[in-house]
Amino acid sequence: MSSDRTKTRRLSLGRLFLTQSIIDLRPQLLGEIYPILMRHAECDWGDVSSEDREANERALEDGSRILSVYHLTDGTKIWIITDAEDANCRRPQTTVMLPSDY
Repeated sequence: MSSDRTKTRRLSLGRLFLTQSIIDLRPQLLGEIYPILMRHAECDWGDVSSEDREANERALEDGSRILSVYHLTDGTKIWIITDAEDANCRRPQTTVMLPSDY
């Protein structure tokens, strides 16, 4: 995705939740979460498969769930999931988690 396109779109995250395993990360790794969360909000899906990337693009139109995958500097894989829109067409929450938390 080009940087120009990324900067023009923004995903509403709703309420933000961190799983306990994310909270338990070393403090220096916790500092990496905010910039990664902003990438997700700017529709940079990170290291997802091409199928998940396409699903995320469709989800921007149809309101379904969005998944991004990123790696912290120590190699830890994290997922960011923004829930599907509710009846009021709002995305109620976004959760930052380890894949093992799912």
